[in-house]
Amino acid sequence: MNDDVRKTIEEHRHWLAGRSGGTRADLTLADLEGLDLSGIDLREAKLVGAKLRGSNLRGAKLKRADLFLRTAHRLQELRPGGIDFYIVGDGPEAGRCRALIEVLGLEGDVHMLGFRPDATAVLAAMDLLLITSDHEGLPMVLLEAMSLGVPVVASAVGGIPVVLDHGRYGRLVSGQQPQRYVEAVLPLLDDPAGRQALASLARQRVREHYTAARNASAYLDLYGRLCAGGSGARTADRSGTAVSSGKSSGA
Repeated sequence: MNDDVRKTIEEHRHWLAGRSGGTRADLTLADLEGLDLSGIDLREAKLVGAKLRGSNLRGAKLKRADLFLRTAHRLQELRPGGIDFYIVGDGPEAGRCRALIEVLGLEGDVHMLGFRPDATAVLAAMDLLLITSDHEGLPMVLLEAMSLGVPVVASAVGGIPVVLDHGRYGRLVSGQQPQRYVEAVLPLLDDPAGRQALASLARQRVREHYTAARNASAYLDLYGRLCAGGSGARTADRSGTAVSSGKSSGA
């Protein structure tokens, strides 16, 4: 775990403790939990004519909400008044986000929704999810968006390129610069049919390769081989689903 990640975790623990009025704040880090589709409404209905972009904010600096906002600013320059941006979640970075929104003049374009118990329904209403993180393991919001038929533009970090099969199931951005994200978002913005086709492929990928049942089966297979005396060093299939018996190399 590098120093930036460690510092971010510690900041988030203090923020959670302050909100709860206590001193204990649990923060679980995982590379792949697997998505349980049983509680998610895979409805076909989408908002028509709305252009919504979304980001999930848990308050971590590594999520790069500032980059999301600067990308939003550039997109609004190119499509004045044509796009609404939503940030879902809360955390110690929320105040900095509001300040930057004011500096960039995005008060009427960016909507900070805070904590939402109906976050899945909010995500389902978006036309596109934008993930601008500097570091990730495998963000659950990525799998959730794909399962709901919401196209994704994301930074090419952590396990994201594997899940998106290096761009086949979503758009990947290399280089943390607003213009790079703009260049990935605009073609989808201008091609609703292509956006829907991409979302359909991504939804099928999650259903076939990233369900909780499939992940549990992979772990059971690993444990079985270990008990039988197999090496169990690492197993992976072509979908990118992988389990390992070794220690994680990082958070």
